[in-house]
Amino acid sequence: MGHNPRPDDGHDDNDHKPDKPFDGVTRLFIRDNIMDDGSEPSSQPAWLSPDILVTPPGGMPGDPVIGQPNTITVTVRNGGGMPAIGVWVDVFACDPTTGWTPALAEAIGGTYVDVAPTSQADASVVWTPSPGPIHRCLMARASLLVPADTYANPLIFDVLGDRHVAQRNVDLVGLAQNQMTLTYGFLAVNGGTEGGEFLLLAEHVAPTPQAMRMLAGGLGCGLAQWGQTPLRDFELTLGGRVEPGQEKRRTGVLPQPLREFPARTAFARRQPAAQRLKLEPGEAREAFLTVARNPETRPGDLHVLEVTQLDARTERVTGGLWLVVRH
Repeated sequence: MGHNPRPDDGHDDNDHKPDKPFDGVTRLFIRDNIMDDGSEPSSQPAWLSPDILVTPPGGMPGDPVIGQPNTITVTVRNGGGMPAIGVWVDVFACDPTTGWTPALAEAIGGTYVDVAPTSQADASVVWTPSPGPIHRCLMARASLLVPADTYANPLIFDVLGDRHVAQRNVDLVGLAQNQMTLTYGFLAVNGGTEGGEFLLLAEHVAPTPQAMRMLAGGLGCGLAQWGQTPLRDFELTLGGRVEPGQEKRRTGVLPQPLREFPARTAFARRQPAAQRLKLEPGEAREAFLTVARNPETRPGDLHVLEVTQLDARTERVTGGLWLVVRH
């Protein structure tokens, strides 16, 4: 005759509960934004990683100093219950871009790091950037061979779909006191394995508390005085195809704006600027975001424009960047 334990017979139900989901494994990830908990596909925006920071020599986190050794620090997180011993962390740089391909990326270097269970650890590499745009997109990956906890495809940089890969692509630029228009060049890239039609959108980012926290995390510092008056006007235009290895890429702030806007003091764009383009796998094309000052903006105000690249058929986000304009 079977024994049916009574509530007071010493039986402990907790002894028979299953382990937590990640108790017996490692679970490595690098955050894509401050809200990221390692879930994939990543929450948006996926290019504001607070876990990839650049520190120039003797300075605070920010953009790198050309020709000098800068320290890139990558924070790797382990959400599992096992230690991750010997995690390989490698870092890449690229001109400002919405997406990544190995042909466009510059391999900076890598190092090993151990990450304790439910903890985090920093990996640091030194980078001396060659002349080019002051701002560079940065990419970091984390890979553990035993037990296997690594990115799915080493030939692509799947920021949105792979928790082992993260990107920092936010640039802070300034409008000089008497400057009314600025043009920022970047690359629109198909980082996938299939060709298709894409949609580029540029729109204002509203100064919500969450957006401000995300921006501070992506830049590695706190910022104040987010502008309450929108930029007067902004426009997206497309340039030519960029061949792999092409040396002259018009990226970053251009010496001269592509155009000057009419003097309209009351106008502010309320709809996104948009462009459609077709890209083969790995193809890159020049794109330009031109912005105009709002005369009513206070000195020191920050305005944030988000460029998002979407698959035109599925409306799935494939990449993007934030441009922060300081008056």
